[in-house]
Amino acid sequence: MKMAFMAAYGYSFLASTVAICNAFGTSTSLIHAGTKCVRYVLIGTAAGLGHSSTSFILAKTTGRSDNWLNHAVGGAVSGLICAWKYPMKIRTAACVGFAVASTIGKCYCQSKEKYPDWRVPVVGERYPAPYASLNHRWMYKHARQQEEELEKHI
Repeated sequence: MKMAFMAAYGYSFLASTVAICNAFGTSTSLIHAGTKCVRYVLIGTAAGLGHSSTSFILAKTTGRSDNWLNHAVGGAVSGLICAWKYPMKIRTAACVGFAVASTIGKCYCQSKEKYPDWRVPVVGERYPAPYASLNHRWMYKHARQQEEELEKHI
């Protein structure tokens, strides 16, 4: 549910930003651009509501709340809501794209729950230094405990 509303917020923010930049670039009226922004926010909210309610209904129907298929169907519904006024090819592409993005997001969340210590290595961090910086110690109140645990380990 949180993921659906965050994606809807992202869609609304991106579309509104494009509308405002387009208004400044082409010197059209800002009232028209503001109306477009409100429409994009409403469409994004409706897409988030459609995604979350569809996923919830499917989870209750199937009895499996952690199934990726629930999110795929919810993503397809939100894609349909976002592209309802466009031609059929664009609607289909939006449904498939939103469904794939939602499925990838759900699989990512499930993998983070299943493997909490796994992370993508960062370039240049093959051999990390075992010492925390002074700034880290000052900003993070549990750094001293971590350093003591690290010293015991070493």
